[in-house]
Amino acid sequence: MEADHVRQGIIEGLSRLLRELLRTPKFRDLARLILQDLDPENAPLVVRTLAREDPELFLATLSRAPALANALIGALHELLLTLTAYPPAMAQVLGSGLADEFDARRCGEAVALGLVLEQRLAASQNDRPPSPPIAERFVAGFAETLAAQGAEAGPTVDKILRLGGQAIQRAIAAMNRDAEQSDSLTTRLVTDAADELQSLWRDNPAFVDKVIRPLAAALRGPAMSPTEKNHE
Repeated sequence: MEADHVRQGIIEGLSRLLRELLRTPKFRDLARLILQDLDPENAPLVVRTLAREDPELFLATLSRAPALANALIGALHELLLTLTAYPPAMAQVLGSGLADEFDARRCGEAVALGLVLEQRLAASQNDRPPSPPIAERFVAGFAETLAAQGAEAGPTVDKILRLGGQAIQRAIAAMNRDAEQSDSLTTRLVTDAADELQSLWRDNPAFVDKVIRPLAAALRGPAMSPTEKNHE
C-alpha cells in the first residue's frame, strides 16, 4: 500500500522512469541480462575505486550511508511483503536456493566491522547525547509486522532459534579450536564479554529477574523430583 504523501526525490523519480521503461520489451530483456551477469563479489572494487579516485564524493556518499541502507531495507521489505501474497507453493519455488547463495560470511564480517566502527565513534563522541534505541525500534517493527500478517510469534521465533542454534554450534566449534591456543582471540572476547555482562547485571537488576532468570531456567530444563534424581 502506497503512502498518501510520497516525498518526491531521486528514488521516486527513478520509480516513475522505471515504470515507463518496463513497458518496453527491449529494456526488460536488457534488465534480465544485467541481473544474470551480476558479480556481487566485485562490489568492494566499486567502493575502493570511489575512495581512491574521488575521496570527496566518497565521503559525501558515506554521509548518506543510512539513507542508502534504508533504501535497500525498504526494497527488501516490499519484496518480502509481495512474496507473502503469493501462494505458498509459488513462494517456495521462488525462495528455494536463495539462502545458499547468500554470502553469510561476508555479512558477518560486515556486522563485525560495523561494531568496530561504532566503538570508535562512541569513544570520540562521549559528549553527545545517546542515539535512539535501535534495538527497541527493531523489536517493535518485528512484533507489529507479525501481528499485521496474522502470524504467531512462537513458530517464527522457534525457527529463528533453530537457525541461530545451528550457527552457534558452528561458531562454538570454531571457538573451541581457537581457545586451545594461548592468548587467543576467543579467550580475550570471552573475558571482555564476561566483564560486560557482570556490569549489565549490576546495572539492570529488573532485566535479570524478568528476562535472564526465566531464560536460564528454561535452558536448564524442568526441575527434577527427588525420585528422578535418585534414578540418575
